[in-house]
Amino acid sequence: MYRMTHFAVPAIAFVFAFAGCHSTQTATRPQASGRDSQPTQDPAASNVAPASLTETTSPGDPAGYDNQGNATSSDPGANYTTQAVAPEAPPDLPQYDQPPAPGENYVWTPGYWAWSNLGYYWVPGAWVLAPYAGALWTPGYWDYSKGQYRWHDGYWARHVGYYGGVNYGHGYNGSGYEGGYWRGDSFCYNRSVSHVDTRRVHSVYSYHVENHYNTSSVSYDGGPRGLKFEPNRQEIAAQHEQHMGALPVQVQIRQTAQHNRAQFARESHGHPKLLAQN
Repeated sequence: MYRMTHFAVPAIAFVFAFAGCHSTQTATRPQASGRDSQPTQDPAASNVAPASLTETTSPGDPAGYDNQGNATSSDPGANYTTQAVAPEAPPDLPQYDQPPAPGENYVWTPGYWAWSNLGYYWVPGAWVLAPYAGALWTPGYWDYSKGQYRWHDGYWARHVGYYGGVNYGHGYNGSGYEGGYWRGDSFCYNRSVSHVDTRRVHSVYSYHVENHYNTSSVSYDGGPRGLKFEPNRQEIAAQHEQHMGALPVQVQIRQTAQHNRAQFARESHGHPKLLAQN
């Protein structure tokens, strides 16, 4: 049920009044009886940088691509740390089931292809306890430049930034994050996107969204066959916020995957044994 389904632009919405978790942008507040209310906007819209930030942030020249798919003008990934360079494109993203959130204030960090001298290997998706209230994860991504594929690290920040337009699923449809939002010190989970067990997690709501942004399983930006999604003003603004790198638990997940031959694309033919972990 909670496969790597693609979500993005809201269509039909309804909110459950669990633990008082609801959108602060709704026209009507949830009833005390727990009846559904009809929000007028997506509660997760707060995950992207507000317009007030974009007004004070210069986006630079919009990035374009030449006939070979190289980024021209400003580089979409210029403000990211490049941690790996690969001579070949990463495989397509596999579809997989999302495990249930283990508790309150865990944020989903999607799986991705990493590179070593033995080739690409899959780092499983995982729920990670947020490092602070309000923290959101911007996934890393691959892009193409001058005949090479470059990895740009993900990071924690108050808003979700640019991640190459890659559709990682489970709320990361290529731009922003639809799996939930912060309301004060509590993370509220969108049950139509995120897999949650309400016996463990009580801050939940439901808001149906459909993906009209990117339905491709291509895992990198640029290049002859890659994606061609440029950062918008809000994503550029998010790049200038204070960032925190991957947490030790995230580093450990990657290192464990790197030492597991079953996780390598060449061994698994693009279908690693462990796609997500509890």
